[in-house]
Amino acid sequence: MLKRVFTALLLISFILSGLYLWLILPLNWQTVSSKETPGGKWIAYHLQSGSEAGEAPYGDHIVLASSYWPLGQYYGEVVFAGYCGNSLGYQWLDTHQLQLDCVGEKVMKRPDTFKGVQIKYQIVDKAPHNKPPQLTQ
Repeated sequence: MLKRVFTALLLISFILSGLYLWLILPLNWQTVSSKETPGGKWIAYHLQSGSEAGEAPYGDHIVLASSYWPLGQYYGEVVFAGYCGNSLGYQWLDTHQLQLDCVGEKVMKRPDTFKGVQIKYQIVDKAPHNKPPQLTQ
């Protein structure tokens, strides 16, 4: 009897976890695009937050995850968070270098490296009307 109750509880928790992963978690995020490294080890995902979730609520995020990791866009590492409007671009320069380009108002997170991947940034801050844009790296 105890074995059946334990099995039922385990099955119910597995089903609820699956429903959370497949139905609820993606509601806050839109996957805009993804790009795999030339060697196939990493995938960079461009996500946009649709809520207060994330390091840049309602903003842009670049997430790095191992290519073999299922749902990597939700469980990878955020390597960029900010507000780029429609101008966020990214590309792999090689297996260990990722280039990000953003014309935006505010950057919340931008580490230089993640697990051996060097991240290069070309960020142009939107300036007030009386100042020219400034390039930061």
